[in-house]
Amino acid sequence: MIGFIKKDLLTLKQNIKLYAVIFIIYIALAFYGKMSLMIVLPIFSVVMMFNTFVYDDYNKWNSYAATLPNGKRNVVVSKYLTSLILIAILSIIVIITSSIFSFFTNGNIIDMSVFQELIYTAIATMVVNSIMYPLIFKFGIERARTIIFVLVMVFAFIGSAVTSYFSSNYLKFEKIITLFKNYYRIIAIAVILILFVSSYLISRKIFAKKEF
Repeated sequence: MIGFIKKDLLTLKQNIKLYAVIFIIYIALAFYGKMSLMIVLPIFSVVMMFNTFVYDDYNKWNSYAATLPNGKRNVVVSKYLTSLILIAILSIIVIITSSIFSFFTNGNIIDMSVFQELIYTAIATMVVNSIMYPLIFKFGIERARTIIFVLVMVFAFIGSAVTSYFSSNYLKFEKIITLFKNYYRIIAIAVILILFVSSYLISRKIFAKKEF
């Protein structure tokens, strides 16, 4: 399994110069207040992991991996673990960059709001990955790309509609909203853990049934 993870990380390393240039552009935009630096985490994590699937598909990697002992299982496990490693690496980079920004703008190195925002962004990234991976394993990279795009639009519409409904009926749902505000951290962590593990189990089941 470690070899599978190394393969994905080496795949990402091939385009490290391109990622570095794009990251510098994001840093410049963030420095001038054009966007939040936190957007780096979800965009880079999702795009970079998506590229590992593209690489695997182009090189027929899964067909070869399926012939290895526990190959199918390791393919799935490695994707989920690599995504967590990538989120951790990108989070460290964002923290260091944000600390440098904070030092030059207000003289403080540590801004606790950055950590809080980063946690929310990491959770959102894991949610996206949890939805994306089973679709890719089920339908393949090309079909999954279209399905993911449609789902993003649908979820955005549903999220907007639900938020609007709860806002306009605040008194009716005041107790639920208050409960969520008091325990949202615990709820968020529990939900993402359940979603991420469930996503892995679904992906493993889907990939185990695939014929190559």
